[in-house]
Amino acid sequence: MRGGTANCTVKYSNDGYIYNPSPETPDLLLAMNEPSLIKFLPTVSPGGTVLIGDTVEIPEGARQDVTYVKVNCTEIATSLGNPKGANIVMTGAIIKLMGDFTHDAAVAAMNHMFAKKGKSKFNESNARAFDAGFNAV
Repeated sequence: MRGGTANCTVKYSNDGYIYNPSPETPDLLLAMNEPSLIKFLPTVSPGGTVLIGDTVEIPEGARQDVTYVKVNCTEIATSLGNPKGANIVMTGAIIKLMGDFTHDAAVAAMNHMFAKKGKSKFNESNARAFDAGFNAV
């Protein structure tokens, strides 16, 4: 989304049951722009993690009960020759921070989804962007 906020909630469970699919308080927030950070920061659980892109500044007086992790995703993606790949860089960072999925399983799932859309030509560049994000945190 350009010029505003967009959001997506992902909820999963290790025991296979999700009793309430509506968002509660997320443990992790990815904010690629300041409007999203300002809008969704209040929802993050105390002790949660807030992953922010390189164009995002933490506002003065922001919460101190969460951990902020800044990733230079735009700079990294551009340096890899994939300037539109900042979101993939951040996906790698999320997977590493969560620790719930292996690197290889995440890359395989990502490649599978791109292949299903007929876009497997991006798998190699996406894997490099993912690796860079994974290694950035």
